[in-house]
Amino acid sequence: MRITPLLAALLFPVASGAQHHHRRHHATPEATPAPAPTPAPAPSATPAAQAPATDAPPVAETPPPPPIAERPPPAPAVVVADPVASADIAPTRSTERSFALEFGPVLGLDLSTNALSLGPNLGLEVGGRLALGPGVLAFAARGTWQHYTLNQSAAAPCAPIGSGSTNASPAPEAPCVSTPTGGAYDYAIGEDTVRISLLLSYRFLPAASAFNAYVGVAPQVVLQRAETTAWNLLTSETATRFGVGGLAGAQYRLGPGAVWLEAGYAWVPVVHRVTGDASISTVTLALGYRIAL
Repeated sequence: MRITPLLAALLFPVASGAQHHHRRHHATPEATPAPAPTPAPAPSATPAAQAPATDAPPVAETPPPPPIAERPPPAPAVVVADPVASADIAPTRSTERSFALEFGPVLGLDLSTNALSLGPNLGLEVGGRLALGPGVLAFAARGTWQHYTLNQSAAAPCAPIGSGSTNASPAPEAPCVSTPTGGAYDYAIGEDTVRISLLLSYRFLPAASAFNAYVGVAPQVVLQRAETTAWNLLTSETATRFGVGGLAGAQYRLGPGAVWLEAGYAWVPVVHRVTGDASISTVTLALGYRIAL
């Protein structure tokens, strides 16, 4: 009875191994479970993902930015303009040509410094301009017409007899033209003048400026025709004289040209057989319009 437990302890492992070996040889195929299928790897979206990890270049580590106090100043940006685009954007500077022709009408008024009345001034100007230095040199031939009138009294007293030379029949110093001997008489003059002036002026700003100021001189030739009425007689006379004038003006661009305003002075001598020598000294005011070609 004491041996039975000991034998059971020795024989039990042997019986268990034989039973296990018997079940493994006699098990049916249906009882063996099928192995689970291994899932296929998902295809990569890009060919670069299929490359081995060892082919990827190493990623360089970005160093941290330096403190603000140690950072160098930013380099200035350089903008290179497109020459084609610049040519398209640049405005047309036709008014800045070095040379251009100019013409236009003139309307003015001459204020005579002697007894002549105001004279209207109508004319035409034809010339040109040339860029010179910071401004413009302008030249033009200006032809104008003026008409003056004068109504005045004069005296031509008779000279005393015998006050001339020592001849027996001395000639009087002045003719006796009326009675009494004071010789007072009235006369009227109508004066027409045609001025042909050569204007030389300098405009201080470039031709493209909207506003410009200028000064100049104007040598001129004056054709005169005077009709004098005295002692109920009409006398006509003509003359050609040379004169000179100066001017100062300003112009402002308006439309295809520029409107201008001038003030000046002109002096021309005249010789009248009836009224004697004189001069047409006038202060001139002129307004006009210049069109550049």
